[in-house]
Amino acid sequence: MDPDVIIAISVLVLVTITGVGIAVFVLRRSCRPVADPMPVVVQRDGERVVEIPTRQVSRTSRGMPFLALGQYTGTGLLRIAPGRVEVSGLRERTVPFDQIAGVDIAARRTDYVALALHQGRGYGFITASPQGTDAVLLELAPHLPLGDLARERLAWLHRGGGHHDG
Repeated sequence: MDPDVIIAISVLVLVTITGVGIAVFVLRRSCRPVADPMPVVVQRDGERVVEIPTRQVSRTSRGMPFLALGQYTGTGLLRIAPGRVEVSGLRERTVPFDQIAGVDIAARRTDYVALALHQGRGYGFITASPQGTDAVLLELAPHLPLGDLARERLAWLHRGGGHHDG
């Protein structure tokens, strides 16, 4: 058999096997029902801590809190503890409440929360569920200024709008 034919058949078999492998991976991943991780309240070192799963953590511009300057995409946690917010993902960071200028949410996303800091860049979070965003607002509202959209969402929650099925 001609060596060029053998090479062509080998490449065709390799491409086919790779394509089938990718298709199986994508199908298995998309067909599997995945529940959104929900916020949980835990006791840590004698403190009540609300842990909110995140799908993405971004550093944001001070003047434009919905503009991501750099991001870590992957699972992480936004922890709200007495007097502070703890950010985990690529690296851990603790931000005391007195360094946070305010909290707001995005207009068309129920899973995006922005924390503006008094000094430097802030943080943007894509929470793992809309309930995560609601938990952030409910926990931080008594301690920090809220933006207009966050106040509207919080008012909606207090009117009973936060009940989710599932």
